[in-house]
Amino acid sequence: MITLVVQNTNYSSSLSFQVEVANSLDKKLDRLIPFLKARTGPAIVYVTLQKHAEDVANHLMPHGLEPMVYHAGLPSEQRIKVQMEFMESTAGIVVCTIAFGMGIDKGTEAFSRCIM
Repeated sequence: MITLVVQNTNYSSSLSFQVEVANSLDKKLDRLIPFLKARTGPAIVYVTLQKHAEDVANHLMPHGLEPMVYHAGLPSEQRIKVQMEFMESTAGIVVCTIAFGMGIDKGTEAFSRCIM
């Protein structure tokens, strides 16, 4: 059994939190792909390793999704380009390590964050 305690003193009616357990990359992708297809705005998918960012993005592409990849191993110019494109997008997907997105603020626009 997993116990999760979330404490937040900031209330936002547009904020939701959902946890699903999946024990393999395939099971995670089985849950992630329908979620990303049904979303109504941008999404950030967090992974733990640079290689995982590339792998997950490659798995999403055949499903009609067009993810960008961001991690510290990319050239600075490419990281800047991905960040700018995400900030300007209304439905962009970034698969990234924690090097991206924790400080992203898209104003009042809602977006999803998924941790794999």
